[in-house]
Amino acid sequence: MVIKRLLDSCILIDHFDGIRRATTYLKNHKDECCISVITKAEVLIGFDSEIAFHQGSQVLNYFPLIELDETITNLVIQIRRQQIKKKATKEPNEKVRQWKLPDAIQLEFRLTPPVIKLYSLV
Repeated sequence: MVIKRLLDSCILIDHFDGIRRATTYLKNHKDECCISVITKAEVLIGFDSEIAFHQGSQVLNYFPLIELDETITNLVIQIRRQQIKKKATKEPNEKVRQWKLPDAIQLEFRLTPPVIKLYSLV
């Protein structure tokens, strides 16, 4: 298995909500994807019933789980702080990309060479 993609919680939530494009994407790329601990938490928090929670856990356990080590965490913090500062000093009509925390993690994942510890819970 070669990890090429870090899945965001949105595509997983869309899959669990029955959105076919998300399910197709996951089927087509399942063997090259991983998830972060934050993504896993975000997705599992949304399940109301124990049965749905258990089924969701089984699906998520298929994907290797990346550890967010200190280097990745510090770079994510740096990205978010830069955006917050940029937004505070922007011109009235200037658009500033505002990264949510999982998106910043994905950006960092793309920028950092793939020396990431992977954990499979399967």
